[in-house]
Amino acid sequence: MSSLIGRSIGVGLVLSLVAACGPPSRDSAVVKSARKVCKRADACGTLEENYGSFRECRTEWEDTFYDSWSEASCGDGQINPTQLDECHAQIDAFDCDGSGLDVLSVLLTSCSANQVCAD
Repeated sequence: MSSLIGRSIGVGLVLSLVAACGPPSRDSAVVKSARKVCKRADACGTLEENYGSFRECRTEWEDTFYDSWSEASCGDGQINPTQLDECHAQIDAFDCDGSGLDVLSVLLTSCSANQVCAD
């Protein structure tokens, strides 16, 4: 019983610290999102054929996310952390069929500026 209480207190402290930090910055959201896309491409075995290297993939996707999440609509303090988590969950679930339709669908829905950028 005491270990359950200890875990509950620990989880509560972690959640409090995360909430106190506020929304992620645009830069950190872009970098983390690009890395997730490239890690998924690597897991699907398509990284090298589509990008050449992890670095090239990351650069391409950072550019894509910076373009999608403009400073005006998605600047620092304007990232919706819940929606960013959903975007990342969808990236992690990309289908590895190689069609690219899953990636495009996620970018136009869960990872769109309308979703990720807070009003």
